Amino acid sequence: MKQAWPCTYRWERRRDLARGAALGAVLAGLLGAVSPLAAARPAPGEEPPATGGARGTTFTALTLENDWFTATGADRWYTGGIKLSWATEEHPPPRWLRRAGALAPGLAVDAGALWGLSLEQRTFTPADITDPALPPADRPYAGWLNLSLGIAERTPASLGRLRLGIGVTGEPSLARQNQEATHDLLGSDEPVGWGTQLPAEPTFQVAYDRQWLLAQGPLAGSLAYRLHAAAGAALGTALTQAGAGAAVALGQRLPWDFGPPRITAAPAGSLYFDSGTRHGWYLSIGANARLVAHNLFLDGTVFRDSPAVDRRPEVVEGYLGVAYYYGRLRLSMTWVQRSEAFERQRGPQEFGTATLTWAY
Repeated sequence: MKQAWPCTYRWERRRDLARGAALGAVLAGLLGAVSPLAAARPAPGEEPPATGGARGTTFTALTLENDWFTATGADRWYTGGIKLSWATEEHPPPRWLRRAGALAPGLAVDAGALWGLSLEQRTFTPADITDPALPPADRPYAGWLNLSLGIAERTPASLGRLRLGIGVTGEPSLARQNQEATHDLLGSDEPVGWGTQLPAEPTFQVAYDRQWLLAQGPLAGSLAYRLHAAAGAALGTALTQAGAGAAVALGQRLPWDFGPPRITAAPAGSLYFDSGTRHGWYLSIGANARLVAHNLFLDGTVFRDSPAVDRRPEVVEGYLGVAYYYGRLRLSMTWVQRSEAFERQRGPQEFGTATLTWAY
């Protein structure tokens, strides 16, 4: 555990943030260069679905992430998150948000753009939540409550998004109260080390990502496939990172989406889904890789001294998911395995994601 390292540590944090800003600027430029090409080249035969099925212009989703969904069910490291999202094309976005979206490389937005809000909470703990003292070299207790406002451009072959976020860490995030109440309700081990959590601090985030449809077509019988690719970057006091990934969806009557929403993924799937049929399903298999220049929940708070661990800059993950939609509802479950995020982490991170989306 790192404690009060006044000058050296503060200089290292500022240097990491500067590197992250440069990394984000380079990736944003690349995304802007390729986005017009992707938008101008829709996949063969790919058109928005006709009438019938789920054809909403407004979407609401509830997403739960928790390591309880895995075989071990152990609370450790990234132990869970909850996110409530809302997005619409029925009402025009605020003018200032449209102007902000127009500044993002390759993002073309107008009064009919998809835009919305999301409120999320994330919870982090060390591996042993029964020890009241913070174990040496393990990640600290931390909570994050974050409100994001975003605007998106969706075409027949791509989805681009800009998101602006403001949040808070520490006691005001309510992560401690949430975990303690949940464990009391389920009769699980009491987390007794929250007195050592990272202190309260405001956070500010800007994130930009784009997803592309690379290929699609029929397989055997009624089965079909889609291949997606994605890239994105985030810059902020909580997270500064850049990453890319790819996924394939296999199923029957694939809906018009880029995968179900997730909380910690970069990028995070698509809130919207459209379909020309009443119901369908698909399996998704994918992988992401990220370069992380700053992670407040490992590096410690930016404006105050706090516990920290030695962050690993490279993080990769693989995931397997299943989604089913019926009418205007889509239900999905995804299992994720993520590589070690800090030097003394003992094994990969595993957690599951459940999302319910309503189109109307």
